[in-house]
Amino acid sequence: WKVPGKPLLADAVGPALTDAVRRRKKTGFGLPLERWLRGPLRETVGEVVHDRPTWQRLGIDPVGPAGVLASFDAGDPDITPYHLCAVASLGTFAAGHRLTLA
Repeated sequence: WKVPGKPLLADAVGPALTDAVRRRKKTGFGLPLERWLRGPLRETVGEVVHDRPTWQRLGIDPVGPAGVLASFDAGDPDITPYHLCAVASLGTFAAGHRLTLA
C-alpha cells in the first residue's frame, strides 16, 4: 500500500508542513524498543514471558521464552529488542485469545 507524497502528514500538520519537507523523500523512523523494554515495559514483558500456562498451551517449553528474556537482560548481542518483542507479542496474543496450538 503506497501513496505518493505525504498526504497523511500533510493532512495532520496542514500549512505548517514546509515545501522542503513535502518534496523530501519519505524516510522511516525508529522506535526506542530497547529503552522501552529495559524501562517502562520491562515488568509487563516479564509477566508475559514467564506465563508458563500460555506457553504450555502453545506447546512451547516455557524455558525458551524465559531464556530469550534472560539473554536480553544479560546484554547478549544475538538477542535484539526485536527478538524479545516477537516472543512477548506471541505470548500476549496467545494469552489474550486463549490460543492453543499444542
